[in-house]
Amino acid sequence: MRRFLKRVIILGVVLAIPLVGYLWHYHTLSKNLMTQHGINGEQANAFKHAYAAAQLFQALSSFLPDDDAEAVVLWLGHMNEYGEQWMHSIPRKRKPDDQPDTTIEMMKDFHNNRAGVAAARWQAKNLRENFPTMDVILRLSATDAIVVWANKLPIVQSELDNHVRDVEFANTWAEQRAEEIVKRAHDTLETIY
Repeated sequence: MRRFLKRVIILGVVLAIPLVGYLWHYHTLSKNLMTQHGINGEQANAFKHAYAAAQLFQALSSFLPDDDAEAVVLWLGHMNEYGEQWMHSIPRKRKPDDQPDTTIEMMKDFHNNRAGVAAARWQAKNLRENFPTMDVILRLSATDAIVVWANKLPIVQSELDNHVRDVEFANTWAEQRAEEIVKRAHDTLETIY
C-alpha cells in the first residue's frame, strides 16, 4: 500500500508541474496584455480563457481527433474551475478581495473556453495564410463572441440565486448553449476576416 501511495504522489507531482507552468504562462500573458494593449483585467481574463482553450485545442488536435481534443480542453477547463474554487476557499491563504468565482463568472469562463475552441476550429479550416492564434482571439475578444462582462450573459437572477458557486450548473449552462456559442464565434470571424 505504501508503494502504491508513493507512486500516486510521484505521478501527481509529475503531472502537476507542467500544469502549474501552463497556468502560470497564461496568467503572465494576461498581465502583459493589460500593459501592452491597454486592456482591463476583465478583458484580459476573457482573452486568457479563449486563447488558452484555442492553443490547447490546436496542440491536442495534432494527435487526437478534433472532437476528442475539444472534449479534453473543455474537461480541463471544468477541472480548472474546481481547482480555483478549492484554492480560493482556503481561509488562511485568502485575501479579502480574493474570493472564489461566482456561478455567473464560471459560466462566462466556460463560454469563453468554448468560443476559443470554436475559433481554433474555424481558423484551421478558413485561414490559409499564417494568422497567429493570438491575433485571431484578440480580434474575437473585441466582439461579443467572447464574453467580457458576466452580467451580459442571458440568465435570470433568480436562477442564479439557487446556484451559488456551482461549477456543475455553470458547465451545464454552457453545454446547453454550445451550438449558439460556436455559431456566434464562427459568424463573427466570418465578418472580421
